[in-house]
Amino acid sequence: HAWVAAGAHLSLCLFNLLPVRPLDGGRALYFFLCRFCTAPAAQRVVTVCSIVCLLPCAFIGFFLLLQSGYNFSLLLVTVYLCFLLAARPVQE
Repeated sequence: HAWVAAGAHLSLCLFNLLPVRPLDGGRALYFFLCRFCTAPAAQRVVTVCSIVCLLPCAFIGFFLLLQSGYNFSLLLVTVYLCFLLAARPVQE
């Protein structure tokens, strides 16, 4: 049972490191890019990376929903992150 818990925590860790702006990976990418370019340019790169990462997550989430009939968690999280990406002003 410990392996299942460890796998769940590892999956959550890897998901949180995706370069999507509201997640830790997106913030880390933004601050890393700010060392080499201007803040608006870094923000544009992070926004593009966010979209590139969220599109496959949406397709996989939709596929999982169709296959299982009830597992909508990845699709729901992806929609939530898309909403945050679109609605939230840049605060960095």
